[in-house]
This record gives sequence, structure tokens and C-alpha cells, in this order.
Amino acid sequence: MDLSRLRTRRGVVAALVAAAASRVLPAPVRAQLNSGCEYNIVNGLVTIGGTDCHVAVPGHMIDARSTTDSASANTGTTSTTSTQSPKEIRQDRLERRRDHHKTKSSRRNRQHQERNQREQDRKILCEDFSSQLAAVEAMAQNPWAAGKLDPDGDGVPCEHLRELTCSEFRNEDEATNWFNRMGYSKTYDPFKLFDAEADSVCATFRVTCADFKNQKEAIEWITEHPRDKKRLDQGSKKMPCPDLPTVTCKSFSNATEAANWFEQNGFAPNDDPYGLWNTETNAVCVAKVTCADFKNQKAAVEWLADHPEDTNRLGGQDGAACETLDAVRCSQLGTEAEATAWFQRVGFNCATRDPYGLCDGADICPANG
Repeated sequence: MDLSRLRTRRGVVAALVAAAASRVLPAPVRAQLNSGCEYNIVNGLVTIGGTDCHVAVPGHMIDARSTTDSASANTGTTSTTSTQSPKEIRQDRLERRRDHHKTKSSRRNRQHQERNQREQDRKILCEDFSSQLAAVEAMAQNPWAAGKLDPDGDGVPCEHLRELTCSEFRNEDEATNWFNRMGYSKTYDPFKLFDAEADSVCATFRVTCADFKNQKEAIEWITEHPRDKKRLDQGSKKMPCPDLPTVTCKSFSNATEAANWFEQNGFAPNDDPYGLWNTETNAVCVAKVTCADFKNQKAAVEWLADHPEDTNRLGGQDGAACETLDAVRCSQLGTEAEATAWFQRVGFNCATRDPYGLCDGADICPANG
């Protein structure tokens, strides 16, 4: 080293830099340096230059960490010399430092979470609750506590605590809301709160036969609430509450009401436990007519014209019906034209079917004018 450089402050600094470079720089770089080189440090990097300096890239900054021994080239490895600008180098250092801080922060956060988890595990115990209801709610908020509160995994935590029943709730709506919020369902109900018969949670109202006056009312209820059928039916198909008054045609104000009720409640001619269907009339609660239902033969004949199925019962095979009643006379038929219209409507004819002798030749009741 040239001692003449030590005479100035700059020379002292340069000497110190040169000394440092002799230790910091890799061997291949140091080998290139001679007394004609000038040294300086800029942003932690050694600057080498000078007119007599034989460095491979005079005036450039050399990062000692990225320079490898030139001898390694002879062994097949690659020698790398950084040509980054000072700004790029500083940015690279900042990024490495930032990554390092992120890694440390992530590790600290993970350790903090693990520590909190261990503390919570120690805190949530069955001894902390007075009932299974409270334990279930705590387990819903802290699923990780299930291992301690419900070790057998049957969904019932802290089995030695007060049992969770419908009495824990003020009403059915509150119970239903809680049931849904806890994620329970018809198929997952560890506390048996769901009433399959009532199709609801903690059902508080269940009808019984005592709630009806007769079987007709009970049937109407079952149609609207089929879930209650099993409780009210008592084993007799479509005849619930057998101790109550049965259903008869007198239960209805008229045949139309009876027919509507019959259909609305699912009855049919071949499924009629109350015998409301009349096979002879093919109708619900339509009574079998008899001669007593008519005031004279004219009314009976008119009925048979519309209901030929009653012919055998009313004795109208020859056209005359209910012969014990007053016979049909022209005086009952109005004018000749009205008599003719009636005669034809009931199916009579002067040639073969005139049981009441209303024809005079081809005319019907001509005297009526």
C-alpha cells in the first residue's frame, strides 16, 4: 500500500477502505487489485476504480456476496458479478427485510393463536355450566370444545347436568327457533324435542276426542291435520273417536251438503264406513223413494221418467205407477196441447203405451180443448 496516501483525510479513508476490501472482497477480486486502484465505499458497497486499475469492470460497484472465486470457473461452476444499480440493490435488501418481518409476524400470530386455544381448552369445562342447554350453546359457539364437553360424540354434552327438555323454553316458537339455530332437524334431534306426530318442535297442543262433539267434527279435523289421525283414529279406519256420535245422513241439512262433505273428506262409494252412499240411487244421502213420497200417480210417473231405476220399486212396468194412488186423468193435464206434451215426455204413446186411457184415436185428451 502506498503510504503517501495517508497524508490527507481522503487518503486515510481510502486506506481504510482498501484494508477493509482486502478482507471483505473475494479472492478473485482481491487478485485483480493493484496499487493503481482507488477504493471507496458507497451504500455499503466497495467502489473500485482508477486509471491504472486493472479491475475487470473499472468504476463499477462490486457486491462481494455475489462474486465467486474465479478458480471455480475451472471446476465447472459459474462466477457471478452483480451489475445492479445502487437503487436496485437497496430495493432488494428492503424486500428481503420485509419478507423476514412477515415470516416473524406470521410465526408470532400462530403462536399467539395456539396459546389462546390452549387457554380456552382449559377454561371450557362441563363444570362451567348449570344445564345441558348452556353447554350446547357454548359448544355451538366453540366447536373445538366438543372434545371436552361431548367426548362420546352423541350430541349430548355434559350428560350429568340438568337434562335439556321442552320445559327449558317459554313456548313452541321459542323452542323451534332455538332448535333451528342449533342446526337440529327431524333426523338429527339428540334431545328428542321434535314431535313427529305433531310435526313440530315441543308441540304444546294435541287434540283428543274430548275436543269434538261427534265423529263428523273429528273427521273434518283429521282432513286438515292428518298428523293427528293416528291419535284420533284409534285403529278404526276413517271412523275416529268411536265413543262419539256417529255420522248419518241426519248430520247434514240436505243431500247436497252431504255429497260435498263425503267427497271433501276422502270417502267413496267403495270406501264408505258410515253407509252414506245409496247404491240404488248412486248418490249420497238420497233416500229410496216410495209411493208414500207422491200425492198421486201423475207425480210418480213423472219421477219414473227421470229415474227409471226405481221402476221395480214403484211398480211402473206397464207405465202406471203406485196404483194405490189417484190415477192420472185428463183434468190434471191442462189443455190438449199440455196433455200431449206431458204424454210424450213420460214416454207414453197411443198405439202401445197408454195405461190411463188418455187417447181418443190419435188425439190426447181432446176434450180439454
